[in-house]
Amino acid sequence: LDDLQDQQPLAPQFLDLAWSNSPDRNRLKLALRVGQRNVQLHPGEAVARVWLGQMLWVAGRPEEAQNLIDEALALKPDDATAWIGLLSYFLRSGDHEQAMQSLEVLQKHQDVPPERRCWIAAQTYRRLGRIEAAGKAYEQALAHAPEEVQILLDYAQFLRAFDEPQAEGMVRNAIRMAPDNSEARRLLAGWLNASQQSHDRI
Repeated sequence: LDDLQDQQPLAPQFLDLAWSNSPDRNRLKLALRVGQRNVQLHPGEAVARVWLGQMLWVAGRPEEAQNLIDEALALKPDDATAWIGLLSYFLRSGDHEQAMQSLEVLQKHQDVPPERRCWIAAQTYRRLGRIEAAGKAYEQALAHAPEEVQILLDYAQFLRAFDEPQAEGMVRNAIRMAPDNSEARRLLAGWLNASQQSHDRI
């Protein structure tokens, strides 16, 4: 991570490695250190401030977090990546109203592909418990990108709570489209194993 930071701002998925893969007792401290260095090395990058703001909020420092978020939007008010990070920040902090406002802004960004906008909307609605809206957004995302396996798998996992046969069929379809996709195969194997164990108990 340190080597990458010297070359360019770390993308959120790399920053999340510092958060998710560190030992529990040290992970927040490490995430804050990495995030702070990322901002220092790349002061003009809005997304670096957004991610650090999320970690500061988790650390119980909401005022510092909000200041960084405000700075990020002042730097690049039209940066779609910053808005995606901001959306995640509001969802983590439980500010659903602000999350919806950020989602509305993000949906207007033409530099974000339509399937991506719909997929982000689906995930947001899902986290907010808006099941019907999430289902419609997933359908729109797949309509824009019917061969996008990751969207298909995400939709299947969402759908399984309501329609197991359809969800399983979607995963099988994903395997047909991408036979080497290990995530799809593991998902289907896990579901089939769970179904068999449930049947055996009956």
